Amino acid sequence: MKAVRSILLGACSFLVVLVGLDLWLQAAEIACPLENRSDPELGPVYRPNVRFSRFSEGFFLGGANRWGFLGRGAPPARERGELRVLLFGDSFVLGHTVFERDHFKETLARDLGARLGREVVVLNFARADYCLWNMHQHYVDHASRWDHDLALFFVADGDLAPAYPADPAMYPWTEAAGDSLRVNRDFRDSAKRRLYLRLEPALTRLALPRLGFEVLKAIDTGEWRRLVLGRFAPAAAAPGDVQLGDVPGPLPAAALARRGREFPATSRLILEDLARRGRCAAVIEWEIRAAYRDAVLASGIPTVELAPLWAELIAAGRDPWSWPATGERGHWNHVAHRAMGERLAAEIIARGWLD
Repeated sequence: MKAVRSILLGACSFLVVLVGLDLWLQAAEIACPLENRSDPELGPVYRPNVRFSRFSEGFFLGGANRWGFLGRGAPPARERGELRVLLFGDSFVLGHTVFERDHFKETLARDLGARLGREVVVLNFARADYCLWNMHQHYVDHASRWDHDLALFFVADGDLAPAYPADPAMYPWTEAAGDSLRVNRDFRDSAKRRLYLRLEPALTRLALPRLGFEVLKAIDTGEWRRLVLGRFAPAAAAPGDVQLGDVPGPLPAAALARRGREFPATSRLILEDLARRGRCAAVIEWEIRAAYRDAVLASGIPTVELAPLWAELIAAGRDPWSWPATGERGHWNHVAHRAMGERLAAEIIARGWLD
């Protein structure tokens, strides 16, 4: 009996320590509970009014609004007659590496408002790992309900010709059905989603599971070497090389010269559908394969290319993907966000997309 009491006392003490550690991690904002919930129509989306932090190449501290997308929100129906621009893309557009005030959408809204003499609101519907197939489904089934003047779809090679959409066991996506489009929602019945739903109550309340996930992610990407070994860690690959853990970005010239995957029928149909809908435009994030670029332009969707902007910055000695504070090369940095907001505003005005 004494042994049983000792075991129970030890277990209770251990539980108290874990709960205390979890509360401290959350109070200090070292780690936060999972910010996502699984929506039956959209897959993982932000919980309303949730705040969280991220530290990768840069530091992010912010949260989602009551409508479940990142940053400042607005109701679907306009209340003040402002101009609205919607953003769709992957983690580059999502911006988990900069504060809200430094995200390019803030510069874009400010510059457009100054040039047009009207209030401009930019709403960010991007999600990590989204490709064009996910962006289209999210826009058609959800975000298009937000009255808007322009929707920008940010695309690169992997978005236009992906090996597969964002985790098919967790997300829906648009796919080709002959010469038409349909939404695939098989994720609703996946074993992974069923497990996620069972764990969701704990994952959205406790910080330790999220911290454990980040540790596993660091091991999987090889980032643990830099975290543990510091300056004794193996040297990073030269810019343009590919290494485990790199954030997908512009392809090296040698990769661009290779043919790559055939341009998917799904992507062609989606671009044509967006062109027919109007109020939609594509933003080609950087230099992509010539065949993919030709396919985007042939679809008829209005298009702006950012490759010239990055060439200008690099020529001036300002690498848009370099993070000196952490010694990493990954998502757009603060310089890139400011420059991109200014360039996009100028292009939108010059092309009359908000006339």
